[in-house]
Amino acid sequence: MATPKSSIIVPALAGVVAGIASSIIFSATAGKPPAVVAPAHAGSAAQSPTVYAPVFVSPPASAEHVEELRTRVRELEAHARATGNGPAPPQDPVAFEEQKLATIQRHEALVKAHREQPVDPAWGPATSTLVRQDLETLAGSSSFKVVEAECKTTSCAGTLEWPNFGAAASEWRKVLHAGFQANCSREVTLPDPADETAPYRATIVLDCESWRAEGH
Repeated sequence: MATPKSSIIVPALAGVVAGIASSIIFSATAGKPPAVVAPAHAGSAAQSPTVYAPVFVSPPASAEHVEELRTRVRELEAHARATGNGPAPPQDPVAFEEQKLATIQRHEALVKAHREQPVDPAWGPATSTLVRQDLETLAGSSSFKVVEAECKTTSCAGTLEWPNFGAAASEWRKVLHAGFQANCSREVTLPDPADETAPYRATIVLDCESWRAEGH
């Protein structure tokens, strides 16, 4: 049976604990705090030919949650030392494809929901300006260009174009982990392209409901 492509298909959280986020992958469940599911090795995104996120960047967690994450990190590190940090067993190809499809479909539903959301003229245009400014700043030190950046009522979406799929797979973390003026959770997926050498577009979705509720 063929082994599936090496891919990142689990949610990740950044910005919770300085110095920890870059070495841990987190799984986020609706209505529950994120839970650590696997260690992430430096450079894994750049080496992976296919990246299926969502990847989240969320506001800082509570002190209690931070301590829980630190405890779990210590447990993972102890386990890695005890087991020699050997490679994970190969994932079942059927389960892998099902998880990949579900992830992509979920992201597409988020994009669709954003497109159908009405524009709040008192919030949308001003927040769109902030998001575009931050994306353009990142584009200045990256290989992508900003095609579109639009905010509606509680969400924003930015369409980015890379020169090819490989560039997108190498730089998507940079977009998700950067500090934005609109401190909203962010998610992006990179499905398989028909041509890996052709220009590649991806849409980042920002969920700003909590940030807006704080008065922004």
